[in-house]
Amino acid sequence: MRKMRWLSTVSQFAKRNVSFNQGCRTWLRQNELQNKSPLVMPLLGTFYEHTVATVLHHDLNVVDLVLSGGAGDRGVDMYGVWSRPDAPALNVIVQCRTKAKRMPGKDFLELAGVWLAHNDPNTLAIMASNKNLTRQGLAEMYGLNVPILFVKVAMPEMIDPLLSQYDPDNYAVPAIEGMLYNTKAEEMLG
Repeated sequence: MRKMRWLSTVSQFAKRNVSFNQGCRTWLRQNELQNKSPLVMPLLGTFYEHTVATVLHHDLNVVDLVLSGGAGDRGVDMYGVWSRPDAPALNVIVQCRTKAKRMPGKDFLELAGVWLAHNDPNTLAIMASNKNLTRQGLAEMYGLNVPILFVKVAMPEMIDPLLSQYDPDNYAVPAIEGMLYNTKAEEMLG
């Protein structure tokens, strides 16, 4: 029976002072100029993608992240390189899901299809969500023969609701709350 590991990282990253990357700052400024709130759909999904990019860069040293989300993204919200200190770098493709409920299995099946179409054995698929997995989601991720890392990242929260929703410094950038990976990812991560 294959095992999955849950790596809790809350204590490791909880106390920190992190601000959004330049891409997110620019995106917030553009929304302000267009008078579009980043806190309502569909912009909230894009804001979450920027949040995940900031968190992956800061917490895991994923570099060269390029956001490609939107219509026609073919299931890849961003891609980059995970530069690991004591191991070879890995290419990553990232899918972000903002959910009201826990993550179902169909999202992992979709990500597996994207990974297979990507056709690069040196690529790790990362699923980021603000919610935990359903039992079916856990079973799907566990059963896939594709290297998948699940990363739980909360939605950004405003520090002071009386200040501007467009000010990137008015948000607490969340930390990775936990990571879960399947056997294929474990083999890749070493």
